Amino acid sequence: MDTNKVILIGNVGAEPEVNYISRTQANARFPLGTSDDDRGTTDWHRIACLRFDLAQKAEQYVHKGTRVSVEGTLRYREYVKEGQRLRYAEIEAQKIDIGIDIEKTKERE
Repeated sequence: MDTNKVILIGNVGAEPEVNYISRTQANARFPLGTSDDDRGTTDWHRIACLRFDLAQKAEQYVHKGTRVSVEGTLRYREYVKEGQRLRYAEIEAQKIDIGIDIEKTKERE
């Protein structure tokens, strides 16, 4: 059996962009930064909340600087810009925990 699961803990880099398609359909996207203390760098990830409940949660509780934990799947998307096909990766969120305490998370492991 194959598995595609990603777990990230980091800080939100910008306010979520929320799009309502209808009263019962919405999505939200935001950047999430994860730091590597050994390298002294931050990696940025695109988070996509495609479920209505997660989009609403992101709109209400996720803000720039908020510490969150995201569980989801890695997805690759393509689009065409100026005749050139471009590809990018994003995490399709299945679960978001707000205000995660990294020390408590490490204690449980």
